[in-house]
Amino acid sequence: MWVDPPIAARCCVWWRIPVGEKLCVCICIRAASPSSPLALPHPAASVLGPPSSVRLNELNTSTILNILPISNQQEGVAGGNLVVLYRDLRQKSHVLTLALHGAGGAISAPGPRRSRIDAGSGLLLLVPPLRSSVAAAASSSAGPTQTSATYLPSTPNAPPKIVPMQETLLLSAASIPTLDSSDIRYLLGDDTGRLLVLALLRNSGGITSLTLDYLGSVTTPTGLTYLDDGLVFVGSQFGDSQLIQIHPSDPFVEIREEFLNLGPIVDFDVLVDSGGTSIGTNVQAGMGQCQIVAACGCGKDGTVRVIRNGIGIHEQANVDIAGIKGMWNLRPSYSSPHDKYLIQSFISEARILSINHDEMSEITIPGIISTDETTLFCLNICPGDCIVQITDRRVSVIDCKTLRVVQTWMPSSQLDCGGITVANGNASGQIVVALRGGTLAYLQIRKHDDEDDDEDGGGVELEEIHITKLEQEVSCIDLTPFDTSTNSSSYYDNNKADSVMDIDSNSTPPRSKFVALGLWNDYTVRILSLENKKATSSINNNEATISDAPLDELLKIELGGDTQARSILMSTLQTNRDMLLIGLGDGNLISYAVNQDYIDSSFSGITTTKMTVSVSERKKVSLGSQSVSLCTFQKHLPAQEISNAAASSSKFHTCVFASCDRPTIVYMSGNGKKMLYSNINLNNCTSSIPSIENSCGAPEEEVINHVTPFHCELFPDCLCFASESTLRIGIIDDIQKLHVQTFRLNECPIKIACHADGNLFIVGCVSGQGNEDEEHSIIGDMSAGNVVRFLTNTFDEIHRVDLDPFETITSLVSCRLVNRATNTTSSDSSASMYTSHSGSRPYIIVGTAYAIPNEDEPSMGRLLVFETTNLVTNRSNDGGEMDSGGGTLNTTVRQITQLVTRGAVYSICPFLDGSILATVNSRTNLYHLHDVDNVYELQADRAYHHGHVLSLCVKSLDNTAIVGDLMRSVSVLDYVQADGTNTLREVSRDFNPNFTTAIEILSPHVFLGSETFNNIFSLQRNVNAATEEGRCRLENKGEYYLGEMVNKFVRGSLVGDNTNSSMDIASVVLGSRTLYATVDGSIGSVLGMDRATFVFFNTLQHSIVHTIPAVGGLDHGHFRSFKAERRSHPCRGFVDGDLIESFLDLTPSQMKSVVDRMNSNGGWKLSSTDDGEEEEAKNIQDRKVIGSKSENSSIANMKNLSVESVLAKVEEMSRQH
Repeated sequence: MWVDPPIAARCCVWWRIPVGEKLCVCICIRAASPSSPLALPHPAASVLGPPSSVRLNELNTSTILNILPISNQQEGVAGGNLVVLYRDLRQKSHVLTLALHGAGGAISAPGPRRSRIDAGSGLLLLVPPLRSSVAAAASSSAGPTQTSATYLPSTPNAPPKIVPMQETLLLSAASIPTLDSSDIRYLLGDDTGRLLVLALLRNSGGITSLTLDYLGSVTTPTGLTYLDDGLVFVGSQFGDSQLIQIHPSDPFVEIREEFLNLGPIVDFDVLVDSGGTSIGTNVQAGMGQCQIVAACGCGKDGTVRVIRNGIGIHEQANVDIAGIKGMWNLRPSYSSPHDKYLIQSFISEARILSINHDEMSEITIPGIISTDETTLFCLNICPGDCIVQITDRRVSVIDCKTLRVVQTWMPSSQLDCGGITVANGNASGQIVVALRGGTLAYLQIRKHDDEDDDEDGGGVELEEIHITKLEQEVSCIDLTPFDTSTNSSSYYDNNKADSVMDIDSNSTPPRSKFVALGLWNDYTVRILSLENKKATSSINNNEATISDAPLDELLKIELGGDTQARSILMSTLQTNRDMLLIGLGDGNLISYAVNQDYIDSSFSGITTTKMTVSVSERKKVSLGSQSVSLCTFQKHLPAQEISNAAASSSKFHTCVFASCDRPTIVYMSGNGKKMLYSNINLNNCTSSIPSIENSCGAPEEEVINHVTPFHCELFPDCLCFASESTLRIGIIDDIQKLHVQTFRLNECPIKIACHADGNLFIVGCVSGQGNEDEEHSIIGDMSAGNVVRFLTNTFDEIHRVDLDPFETITSLVSCRLVNRATNTTSSDSSASMYTSHSGSRPYIIVGTAYAIPNEDEPSMGRLLVFETTNLVTNRSNDGGEMDSGGGTLNTTVRQITQLVTRGAVYSICPFLDGSILATVNSRTNLYHLHDVDNVYELQADRAYHHGHVLSLCVKSLDNTAIVGDLMRSVSVLDYVQADGTNTLREVSRDFNPNFTTAIEILSPHVFLGSETFNNIFSLQRNVNAATEEGRCRLENKGEYYLGEMVNKFVRGSLVGDNTNSSMDIASVVLGSRTLYATVDGSIGSVLGMDRATFVFFNTLQHSIVHTIPAVGGLDHGHFRSFKAERRSHPCRGFVDGDLIESFLDLTPSQMKSVVDRMNSNGGWKLSSTDDGEEEEAKNIQDRKVIGSKSENSSIANMKNLSVESVLAKVEEMSRQH
């Protein structure tokens, strides 16, 4: 059953009719007609049928309960009693009992059961037996009346029972099961987060009294559910939900677990990672990764949330060590559960760090060569419990007990080579080394059966299996065996540090069947066999086995392009998901799915079993711009990423760390269908608190060159990271899409901004003492005024500004202003003139309004200007932030000026030449900062614009600004300077009556907006229209029902700019990147696309809708249609990204059906250029947002799409947000 979004459902109740056990649902809908309809679906066994309506004459119905269902004996005639809580036209509350007859019958009142209760009543609870009810009353909005809980007995004319309550607003209630039949208990939650218990004491004569007790403080509850054994789930729309435990003694409430809820997101700003050009409203789209700093929650649940994409590092230790060329972790023995040694390789030496008790120090091991040679590889080997070290001159096998060399292999002089260049091995003792000149040697470490040799520590042999010659030198090698078991913890690999792994020294680690290697100057990757090919001859009934040497080539992979493979890795990222990953020297990562099989063939009586290897599902992703190095490690994935099948075998899953200038973790999704990429946030490496200074692009981002797992007793479940100058040991966050850090304010935030110069967060809050014991309503106390809090990056408050009574914060921005000097000392009146200073300075600007009672519209407000000063002092214990030079960085804040305005300052944005635009009621004013005889003044320019109903928001780009109006949608203003006169002139507007909530400029002529009916829309200014009317009208290019009210748009992206990423068969061309936040707590991204990309994804969207059944049979086109008041338009100009990415979760047969429909439709092909497209293409931003023919659309040249090509393009798009 559908209830259209413009129609608000006030309450709902369901019951089962005894006749035929049919289910009825009653929904009370607030309509425009004098009487509210009561929608009753047709009875059905399991599916809600079409509704039928009956009339309910009572308006403003808030609660409906069903009590004591009744039925007649005649089949099909049934009904139930309803108890309705409603308010009359005088805002008086009443409880009315009604009888509903049949599935399509009428409503009747069985008697004069109309009871007037407290005016603020908001909850209605059932009391056993079902013929009585309790009305829990909250304080009336008309005045501070006494609040009470009222019991309404079922006996006619019986007096109600009343218990007084503290004035409050009750939001939720839940019944508590009890074994004692003498009382009935309910949990009540109010707007201040107080948890109350209401007890109805009774005897054989009925309810005798009511008691009300306070249990404790929880998050502001909008839903309470009693689970069992004192466990209660507290659901909240204003903060994090909680699972609490109720105890019989004080403290009565214990918080067991919290569940993240970002809603409501009242305001947010962005921090730009390195590569970004600015902060806040001036973020250049696609120029760097952003972190969101959001003001969330209401009342005492107010918080500041730092939301970032990717994975942070919790640093455990660091030391300044420069020039590390490689790192490996070693254990004291193969069966040891913890690492002890960390080997670091330098150009001509190796250093060993060892864990001894609670210390980590540098040591020497006699068997490990540490001077005059470069270490290329180290590993614990299972056969003989040894350590293998490979340098540029030799392969050494070191006994773990004696720590001395027991076997050595060196290239013979006959090989005519200059030494070892690359090497790799695995725990089974297989070793492959590459020599100069392209020579490849395959070695094997085996254990002796002689017990005497085992006691002496020499019970192993190092055997040379085979040597072959390649046409090019080898650049990288890997022979990691694929995981053939269901439980990867059956053996221990140095590249797989599992903190809960039980290592069986008697178990044999798997052997690799082949080796993968990359070649210099060849741009290929080769896969060579490590097994002997066996052929069985049965000629003349005589059987013989013929063996061929290993290192035969099984597969040659052309990489394409002009960059060699610099790192290669074979790994099983998910159950039975064998992958080959290749890191290139230009920062690209190529991945393949590996398929292996054995084929028996017979010729001339000889049967040959041959192993075949093939690759498929090629993907190429740009991770950075420098060489990529790959390393595997084990990490516990979050529950949402683990499938049931995978979770049953192991809690730990193999991930790949790709080291480069933008390090990334690669892993498979829980269902094993798609490969996911999460970047590492190195800016959060040294602290869990974000640094604005590090997030604004000032410092150079640290480049990770080498990574290795390091699971030791001192640093469990850690990774070691080596950069050019630093060695770090740290734990990475859970691998998930977004990470959220929470900082509690204990006040209700309403505005937030980030100030890069002072390294500050500025938060505007509803006034409160900030004490956790202080209870604050979600409504707040506006008469006490608001407060502006200046917080450091560690969220310590350094300054606080209390505003006047009834003054509230309406806008807040951090921007740069140019200080214009005014000379008034000259006797010549004409000497007063403005001269700009040498540059701009950052300031904090706060806009306010005075919400005077009984005033329809604010008549006064203020513009407050603050500046920050950073002072570096000597080291002290004053709590300041430590500067990199060793001193203490102290930031001071002072107000330099203020300006009283004739109305509320609803929005502020930076504008041309270091000025600001501010919307004051219905006007848009331009302001400049002046220094009048060394006294700062904020002065209004002569340029202004009026004519709006209420100007709620303003955004600017160059000399153009757009204004979002309360009722008149979006207008475009141009700043014109001519003949010494400055004017703000309206040049275009949207004539649709949109109630705007947020706006953003995507390009000079393309704009994005949202409105109160949960829709978003895009507009375009046609500056090349033939008529003046066409140039003055904003064309509506897109409409889309989002389903949530957007509070703010900000240009930026939570992922880095991937414009350099390349797919071999697909390309996604993006333009603008815009983040938005909603009242319900959602964070989303709006990505502009070129025309070819839009047409492709729009066709894919229609194919998915017509091929895959929707959940509940909902019509996607109807749901996403633009609906506002009486307007309803089909969705256009937007593509549903969530629906597009659901393609990745389809089965192969479903994917094929979707792609077949796309090919039969052919709509993804661009046949011709639209009219006027050449004019639009003159501006690249317009082309990418609105759509023009793509210049890089190789997929458009394909005759038919394949599943692989569509999958690659969808995966690339999924990495863009």
